[in-house]
Amino acid sequence: MKPVAVIVPTFLCLIPSAALAGVILSEDVSVSQRDPLTNRHVHESLLDSMDLLSLSPSARFLAMPRPMITPELARALESGRIHTPDAEWKRIISKAARIHGLPEALIASVIHTESSFQARAESPKGAQGAMQIMPQTQKELGLTDPFDAEANVLAGCAYLRRQLDRFGSLELALAAYNAGPANVKKYGGIPPFPETRDYVARVTSRLGMNGRHQGNDH
Repeated sequence: MKPVAVIVPTFLCLIPSAALAGVILSEDVSVSQRDPLTNRHVHESLLDSMDLLSLSPSARFLAMPRPMITPELARALESGRIHTPDAEWKRIISKAARIHGLPEALIASVIHTESSFQARAESPKGAQGAMQIMPQTQKELGLTDPFDAEANVLAGCAYLRRQLDRFGSLELALAAYNAGPANVKKYGGIPPFPETRDYVARVTSRLGMNGRHQGNDH
């Protein structure tokens, strides 16, 4: 069999790597080879033979048929901010609520407060993903890909459920989620950290609660 010739526009070599995502979206990725049965050249899209399930989230988007790639998604890819559709967030939140016995509104409020529904969010302190889970906590929860929206939310909800069961109070559970259960135990309540107090207030405010509801009130 003769070597496969990969057809790549020559100007791609002159473009910085950071700009490649947008260019790839508008170019065919294909191969041209001679069919040994017909002795004719065959032009085949590489996407047809890809194992898309083995690709990273960004690569999966790049492999989508071009009509499915919106300008907003292209900009998100170029900026590193991967857009997760609203319908997908609803599905993930509903699944996490069923598994961990949490109100969907609570999960949505925590995600909104933590990352504004950005699955690839990273904080200066190292927290990652939609529910901003620290690397050490990721290990405890068995979370291997913090930027997978569903895996992150399921892990974050497991941790939040653990705090609700431990402290029996929504406010204390949220404080433990933000500042760590050790600090809640140390101070006998919400730690006197401005960030933590503001966090609890913002989450409960989005829920329309006064902060006194118990964790098992759905």
